[in-house]
Amino acid sequence: MLGFYNGFVGPGTGSLLVFGFVSVIGYNFLSASAISKIVNVIADVSSLVFFLLHKHVLFHLALPMLVCNVAGSYFGSRMAVLRGNAFIRKVFLVVVVGIVLRFAWDVFFR
Repeated sequence: MLGFYNGFVGPGTGSLLVFGFVSVIGYNFLSASAISKIVNVIADVSSLVFFLLHKHVLFHLALPMLVCNVAGSYFGSRMAVLRGNAFIRKVFLVVVVGIVLRFAWDVFFR
């Protein structure tokens, strides 16, 4: 079900994974965030393979996005390790509120 959501909607899948890992399995936010990143990478790589096989990759857009994604992952993971679980919890809440606001905007104002 989460795979369908990730492919169909996209944004927020990592947050849903973190929420599930924390509330259902009992991980702390730092561990849940790290594991959700691994799950997201697996989903993204499988999507990339599919689109590469069908020749539907726009490399002029994909390559700059790749560089930015790697840079954000690098700096974000360093910050998470340095600042710990409390920092991840706060960032998680800000991201979830942002996603909810974005979806509300799409529903009510588009």
